[in-house]
Amino acid sequence: MTVETASSTLKGTVERIVFRNEATDWSVLRIRVPGMRDPQVIVGLTRAQPGQEVVASGEWKNDASYGRQFVARWITATVPAGAAGILAWLGSGDIPGIGPETARRLVDAFGDDTLRVLDEEPDRILSVHGIGQDRQGRILAAWRDQKAVAGIMTFLHAQKLSPALCRRIHRQYGERSIDVIQENPYRLALEVSGIGFRTADGIGARLGIPRESAQRLRAGLLHLLQEAAQREGHVGIPRGDLVAKAEEALAVAPERIEDVLGRELAESRLMVEREGIVFLARLAAIEEFIAARLKELSGRKPVFTIDPAQAIPVAEREARMTLTERQREAVAMALSHRLFVLTGGPGCGKTSTLRVLLSVLERHGVSVALAAPTGKAAQRAAEASGREASTIHRLFGLGLGRKPQTAREDVILIDEASMIDVLLMRDILKGLSARSSLILVGDADQLPSVGPGQVLADLIGSGHIPVVTLDRVFRQADGSWIAHNAHRIRQGLFPQGGRDFLLLTEKTSARISEAVAAQEPSRVAEAIADEVCRLAVEELPRRHGFCPRGDIQVLSPMNRGACGVQALNERLQTIINPEPAASVIRFGVRFGVGDKVIQTRNNYDLEVMNGDTGRILDVDPEDQKVRVSFAGRMVAIPFDDLDDLRLAYCITVHKSQGSQAPCVIIPAVTQHWLLLQRNLLYTAVTRAERLAVVIGPSKAIAKAVRTVAAARRVSRLRGLLES
Repeated sequence: MTVETASSTLKGTVERIVFRNEATDWSVLRIRVPGMRDPQVIVGLTRAQPGQEVVASGEWKNDASYGRQFVARWITATVPAGAAGILAWLGSGDIPGIGPETARRLVDAFGDDTLRVLDEEPDRILSVHGIGQDRQGRILAAWRDQKAVAGIMTFLHAQKLSPALCRRIHRQYGERSIDVIQENPYRLALEVSGIGFRTADGIGARLGIPRESAQRLRAGLLHLLQEAAQREGHVGIPRGDLVAKAEEALAVAPERIEDVLGRELAESRLMVEREGIVFLARLAAIEEFIAARLKELSGRKPVFTIDPAQAIPVAEREARMTLTERQREAVAMALSHRLFVLTGGPGCGKTSTLRVLLSVLERHGVSVALAAPTGKAAQRAAEASGREASTIHRLFGLGLGRKPQTAREDVILIDEASMIDVLLMRDILKGLSARSSLILVGDADQLPSVGPGQVLADLIGSGHIPVVTLDRVFRQADGSWIAHNAHRIRQGLFPQGGRDFLLLTEKTSARISEAVAAQEPSRVAEAIADEVCRLAVEELPRRHGFCPRGDIQVLSPMNRGACGVQALNERLQTIINPEPAASVIRFGVRFGVGDKVIQTRNNYDLEVMNGDTGRILDVDPEDQKVRVSFAGRMVAIPFDDLDDLRLAYCITVHKSQGSQAPCVIIPAVTQHWLLLQRNLLYTAVTRAERLAVVIGPSKAIAKAVRTVAAARRVSRLRGLLES
């Protein structure tokens, strides 16, 4: 490609969108330019629609393949004039609530005057067929938002931000958007979803903020602490490590970083230092609160009095089961302590123990609330116990900026406690009434929580909390190779194939054997990906009757690579749901009716939590919303929030915590070397209800079995409980 002319400005009306990448808004437009006989091609970042007038700054270039085109540094779209332009723009689907049919009715009614009517006489649109007060309100709200966003587009385009991020910034700051960014662009990384430190740092550089400025370094240090909490689960970072990470990330001398860090720690507003470790101040305070509250609880007796020696035998007879001595001990401990932890692996009798415990409590009139971290986990808890269960968020009325509501039941019993991070544990403890007992049930050998901390492991490891560990495997006696192999993996032993456990390695699969013999890791990964798709879509449905859309869940250790979440989702979606009734492409992903999806961030406004899975029931381009059923509850997700949604034919093992599927397929390849760990494989296998399939070269599976996670999460909770 060669440059034809110097930098210039181009102005014209969009005739057609030749191409648009929905993930980045990079577009190829054909526009009509006054004074030019033929339409011109312009390329750049924009959400401009047919009918809109655009003004662009850039250069004319000659492309060897595509010919002469205007390559824009920025493109600003203005409001179109004339009925045809207005119709094309309003009907583009870019404004929620106004689709092609509504746009046609508005323009038929008001012609060239349509936009003025929306601005100055909005009540007149009620006279248009199909527009009632509710629809009018949604149209006008979207129209006002569109105008406000358009007002800041020129400035934000100059900062190299996509229109999708521009709209998100406007939702966060409104009319103050430009002022906020000019004053402190680093707030974007801390306060706006989808904008990281690098993006904010690039804006800061363009605005002339010096590399060594305290503002930049402080934001960089906070970013590193937040990244450690969100990505690795650390509540803090050792001071020396933090300075070294900051030196590498910010390209500033360590002395200057130490200077800024020292001043920040002296003020103790956002960062604090404890025992040589730097913490986000709020996380340090949360762990201190949790420790103090747990110590208080563990020193008290329940408000009810039940004699275990008399109550347990009665409950056993009613339930027609006989508990072991360890199980009876667990029930007795739960009846005599305000705080109790029950732990153990799959098939060790946790469910039987809880059924007897719940029976005893109900028989004595003790009120119980059963909850779990996610909707799927709550549903499983309800099915296992035969009683109602809810999510922790619903039980305590948790939401963004809302204080926990008080749960007034005598006993709060929470399943899948390994998923609880320090933030959620704080809210649980704040939501307990003065009379409530707290019982936590979980498997400490599973992966720790996605969020910061390792609450269950710290409680068990402290030795200061009443704990009973069930370690006798019952399910193995029933012929369950899933439970048998879960315990083999936990003990560092290679799994074995069995009735409900399919092990496919180079020894049992000719395709994998051939790929391994070639000694090409990429070829092995492709062969395993082929096998995963064949198993999920053809063989397992045929041999076992599993439904590919609902019964089979593929779990991968990581996102990238041929056997990663992204690639497998694309392949499985293409096979399982190739032509949905309706779809939308956002952020590089096609979301179609029938697709299986997962939420990746807590959205308190929509009451959808990180890890909730669902199915798309409708895609509405006019309202710009995707309607998803999460555990039977319909949620309408705006198109602009779809970056928090992912396809879920394949999900990471971390995201699978708290859920189960009839069949689980787990690919293990050497390309995932750093993530091949024992607790990860153990967690994945225990997600299977009826069939577990582990597929990969023996070398990769053996690496996962023998590798105990090298680094313990940085957390003070255990030490605080011990002190």
